[in-house]
Amino acid sequence: MTFPWARIQPDSTSIAPSRGPRSARKLAGAFGLVLAGLGVSALVGGIGAQSTALSAPHLSVLMYAAEESTAEFYFSDSFGNIAPEQVHSLPVSAGVNNLTVDVSAAATRDSYAQRFDPCTCETPILLGEVRLETRLYSERLPASLWAPAGDLSVLRTEGSGFRLLTGPGASDPQLIIYAEISSFAERAQAVAFWTLFGLSSAGITVSVGLGAVIQSSGRRRRAFRSPYLASRRTMYREPNITLALSAFLAAVGVVALTQQILGAWTIGVTIDEPAHVAHLSSYFDSGVYSSSVYGPATSLFGHVLNVTLGYEVWGAPLASAEAYQVRHLAVALIGAVGLLAVGMSSWLVFGSIRWALLAIAVLGSMPVWVGHSMFNMKDVPVATGYTLVTAGLIAALSRELKGWRKFSAVFVPLVLGVAIGVGTRPGALALMVGSGAVAAFLWFVLHSTMGSVRKRLMVAGITLGTALLAIASVLAFTEPGRRLMAGIERSLDYPWTGFNLYAGELVNERPGAAVIAMVFASYLPLFILLLVVAGFISGLIRLVQAMLPGSEWSLRESAFVLVSAQAGVGFAALVVANPVIYDGGRQLLFAFPAFALLSVFGVYALLKALPYVSTSRRSGRRIVTAVIVVGFSIVTVD
Repeated sequence: MTFPWARIQPDSTSIAPSRGPRSARKLAGAFGLVLAGLGVSALVGGIGAQSTALSAPHLSVLMYAAEESTAEFYFSDSFGNIAPEQVHSLPVSAGVNNLTVDVSAAATRDSYAQRFDPCTCETPILLGEVRLETRLYSERLPASLWAPAGDLSVLRTEGSGFRLLTGPGASDPQLIIYAEISSFAERAQAVAFWTLFGLSSAGITVSVGLGAVIQSSGRRRRAFRSPYLASRRTMYREPNITLALSAFLAAVGVVALTQQILGAWTIGVTIDEPAHVAHLSSYFDSGVYSSSVYGPATSLFGHVLNVTLGYEVWGAPLASAEAYQVRHLAVALIGAVGLLAVGMSSWLVFGSIRWALLAIAVLGSMPVWVGHSMFNMKDVPVATGYTLVTAGLIAALSRELKGWRKFSAVFVPLVLGVAIGVGTRPGALALMVGSGAVAAFLWFVLHSTMGSVRKRLMVAGITLGTALLAIASVLAFTEPGRRLMAGIERSLDYPWTGFNLYAGELVNERPGAAVIAMVFASYLPLFILLLVVAGFISGLIRLVQAMLPGSEWSLRESAFVLVSAQAGVGFAALVVANPVIYDGGRQLLFAFPAFALLSVFGVYALLKALPYVSTSRRSGRRIVTAVIVVGFSIVTVD
């Protein structure tokens, strides 16, 4: 892309900018804007520090009980006197419990001693940890601040926790906890203030910067000869990643791939894998894979590798340790294809293999991706397949690719993605068809020569409606369609009942979109999470800009729509259908490759904004490079 201002050459007649009263007024205005921003941030921080929603302290106890009972909390005054009538009672379930009680009132009484009665029971209790916490801050109370009381006879270390044992016939174990709640509350308020102050300041800075970018994006810029604007002529080129940073990103990708392969070879057998060995045996015997939710593609790939390496013979899958290792290796290789798929999408969108290395490094720095790629034969193939389909659709919308290159870039990822994803979980076809419909809509509206945009929108709507009706007919009235529909319905309503432990809270089998969003945010390293948010916001802004009259729509906007669809379709399904989700939301693992691509959009926006916030493109790019290197180094080492 060639920008108009990139063609303006500085010459000897260029006029130096005035530094008179106008510059002084601008400086005073900027100083006033900074003071106003600091004032607003301080106000937000002060309100947050006094807010009970953010700063109210809680005492939290994580424990395991063998039977249902009731736990009780008592709190002392500033003299250590415990009032038995002021009791907080909480139900205890058989299993893991995260017992949390509000201690705001105890903080005002300067309570420094608390009595915890975990149950009325004769069975042992396993105590994990005791914490004081708020929404933004927490402190773990070590065992040195605990003291056994009541019928509690032994407080014994066991693994990472403690076993609470009572004497024969005793049923009232008690634990005295010495937590200075009032001083913790003061520290928590300070943390709340500075956290909100920092977030508010960052939000104001980003908002002002983005507003300046949007306001300046349509103007022609004159090049001045001056000490601080001498390089302005070259400051509006398309941003790119330095060669040194590319080498670093490549090393991060190699580390991720090495982790996947070594982990796959050394990790143990997970709970579902023997069932899939039985499924594959049934497939060879009857031609039917034993579960309507899953297909045989990944199992067959693992079997092919086992046969190739001599650990199995064709048609006879084994449950040996070596056979499981090879199956894990098959999953790791599919995960490696997922890394290449995000790299391909990034390369197509940003036009350089350096951006591909960035996308691979981001996905490879997500522990949830690397970890699942060591063994998860159910969800990694779906995530890889969906990412390949997204890459193929982006290639289909590209105007740069021509001839056999375009055919290969579209055909190979689409076919391979459908084979891997749908062949492992047939319900994934609905996701891929949805993204295909979005891509077809974008292509028709943006690239078709059929009349006006309004006419194209109308034709696209009618065509989409007809296609949905045809798909519904196939699913309802044909045997393959009914089988596929059964797989989709079973995926949404899997017959599993139980509880998930999310953020220390027991949640049923349908946790909903809000809980899964919180869990996914906790899965992402903070550095990458910030890049994802930046990429999504900048992508939305660019999308709005591209829709304005006189603006151009490029492949980058279309790719952003497709990537956002992959990232958000699972959450849309959670909102609409509220399906069964467990194991940390692993069924939506396909969102993480899309998160990696959104992170690339974030880095691109950061480099793109440098000319507007820095007088030197080179120094600004060095700062961004240093931030990326430090961030990925911390994540990778961790």
